[in-house]
Amino acid sequence: MRSGHGWKCAELNNIPPTKDSFMKGWHSVRHFLGIRAFGINAVTAEKNGDELIKAHNEKSSNQQEIFYIVNGSAEFNIDDEVCKVGAGTFVAIEPQCNRSVKALEDKTSLIVVGAPDGKIYEIPKWDLA
Repeated sequence: MRSGHGWKCAELNNIPPTKDSFMKGWHSVRHFLGIRAFGINAVTAEKNGDELIKAHNEKSSNQQEIFYIVNGSAEFNIDDEVCKVGAGTFVAIEPQCNRSVKALEDKTSLIVVGAPDGKIYEIPKWDLA
């Protein structure tokens, strides 16, 4: 990682998870770079078929999420609809939607950014180091 006054620079594969209990391939971007204004993390699948994002919704947090496929391709299951996307694609999902994501290629990586709609972001308990 490189840094200076007011900035940090890190390569995705050099960002570790903050907890051993996090899924394999997880990158704790928010924590590593000291981001406090919004949630941002990444995950890299080892192989085709690996789970990238576990099934969940954000009803309780009212958090909107946007996913960006960095490389490879992924299958999103959103409220039982399937959306297959490749590198360079954004997928925005509203809080009430159930979602899960799996890799369709080895070494697929995605970035997820989230924050609650209409209120200030607070770091969730699961992401506290």
